[in-house]
Amino acid sequence: MKRAKRFCWAACWLCFAVWLWGSSPALAAERTYPVREDELTRLEQSLEALSSENEGQRTRLIRLQETLSASEEKLRASEKSSGELGRRLERLSGELTGQRNSLENANRLLQAYEREAQRTRKRLERQRNLAYALAILAALLAAR
Repeated sequence: MKRAKRFCWAACWLCFAVWLWGSSPALAAERTYPVREDELTRLEQSLEALSSENEGQRTRLIRLQETLSASEEKLRASEKSSGELGRRLERLSGELTGQRNSLENANRLLQAYEREAQRTRKRLERQRNLAYALAILAALLAAR
């Protein structure tokens, strides 16, 4: 029991010591590093160059975003125009099909008319030839 009591006191003192050591202001402060003036100048110049480069990149990004916005707007306009042209093409294609059908129908009607006219011409030619033959036959019979 005495031993356990001693062990508890020792553990308490150890925790207290660690707590004191951890909260020490010397240990809690930032570490400092010695820097020569030429190194500091070089670091400042590097920082300025990087800042300048960063600003240039930011300006370039803004220009690229503006270009992208303009390109997207043109794309939307082109898509709209393309849609309108597609609808117009479909409409004109329908009209062309209708006109083609009308021409084919007219051609069929003209061919039918041509066949009928040819039959009529042949019929009239046969009637004329028959009339000539009958007139010649009548003239021969009358001459006898």
